[in-house]
Amino acid sequence: DKQALERQLKLRLDKAGAMGAELTDRRARRKLVLAKAEFDRKNYGNGTSFITEAEELAPTGSPIFLTQVQQLIS
Repeated sequence: DKQALERQLKLRLDKAGAMGAELTDRRARRKLVLAKAEFDRKNYGNGTSFITEAEELAPTGSPIFLTQVQQLIS
């Protein structure tokens, strides 16, 4: 069950505290690196998919994350 796995992952990351937040941040940044690579290859569909995945991982309204996405797109 995919929803159960997602809830379990969120619970474990929440219990990990700062380390869980750091891991989530690293995962989001990695998705942005992958998005940039796809944009460089002019593969915009896959690049957009990676940005969407990174948005799901990033904290809501994170100004740092939004700045990184804007730099990536420009």
